Amino acid sequence: MCIRDSYNPEVSYCQGMNFIAGMFYFAFSDEATAFSLLAGIISHFSLEGLYKVDVPLLRGYMYKTNRLLAIFLPKFHAHIHNEGINASYICSSWFLTIFTYVMQGRSQPPVLLQEVFNRFLIVTLGASE
Repeated sequence: MCIRDSYNPEVSYCQGMNFIAGMFYFAFSDEATAFSLLAGIISHFSLEGLYKVDVPLLRGYMYKTNRLLAIFLPKFHAHIHNEGINASYICSSWFLTIFTYVMQGRSQPPVLLQEVFNRFLIVTLGASE
């Protein structure tokens, strides 16, 4: 992960990257491949803002998540708001780990995670099915 910092100085190491890199390492057993895929996904999907110091993209996602909850689940949104709970408490790790944290499940190997990221890699690498 230290190499990640020097690869793109705008992007800092952030908790959550280790889930993504670890998933790639688990799949390919090669650090260089895991790093390349991590860097490729961040670049291809313009996710740099998730890992900058002030996390602007994450803040934007949290705002949108709160708005979507208010629109589509107004009772739930009102309840968590009244309890002093912000959606970011629940789902910021989902975005920072690109959902690897919640999809890893208890199965070994994590089948859902592997299937979703297979599709993700097809898009990222420009491969066809």
